[in-house]
Formats: sequence, structure tokens, C-alpha cells
Amino acid sequence: MAHTPEPWEVDRTRDYVRHDCVRHNGLVVCMFHGKPSDQNADNQDLIAAAPELLAEHREWARLLGRFIVEALQGSYDGIDELVKSIGPSILEYHNGEPCFGSTAIAKAEGK
Repeated sequence: MAHTPEPWEVDRTRDYVRHDCVRHNGLVVCMFHGKPSDQNADNQDLIAAAPELLAEHREWARLLGRFIVEALQGSYDGIDELVKSIGPSILEYHNGEPCFGSTAIAKAEGK
């Protein structure tokens, strides 16, 4: 993964640049133009959380993917109906690991 490492922080001081921005160790990751607004502030907070959200999503997708694979192999009794309702078509493999719904991960990684 080549994105700027975490943590990312929102900087609304406008001391560093003339616009609100998201920074990492003083480097601007993302800059926001326009008038400050609640929507812009919410977007800034979401973007600043992106590295942590991606890491957490990867882990949950990996764990759920492993759970589904084990369920499909009969490791869990009584889970058959749940697996059938979810469907194996949403089970994908990401870096050799089974993942549940890894489309968002692939998008975040530019794939």
C-alpha cells in the first residue's frame, strides 16, 4: 500500500496553508477549497479517518471471509441457512485470503 501512513489529522487553523486540510506530520494529504461548512468539516473528518477505516475493514473482511469459508466447509453447525442467504458469490480473495465484500478495499487500493 503506497498511501501516506497514518495518522492523518484535520487542520482547520489555516496557519500552514490558506485552506483547511488533512495532514500527516506536516505534509498536506488533502486540501479543501471553498467556504468552511458543516459538510466540509464532516468530509475532512471522514478523510482523516480513512487509513484507520481501511485497516479495520481489511481485518473484518478477512475474519468474515474465513468464517464463511469454514461455514461452507461444515465447520459450524446450524450456519447453513445464513451462508445460503448471504451467498458465496460475495466471497472474494484478497492477497490470498478469503474476504467478504472486498470491493471497497480494492477501490481504496486503486484496483
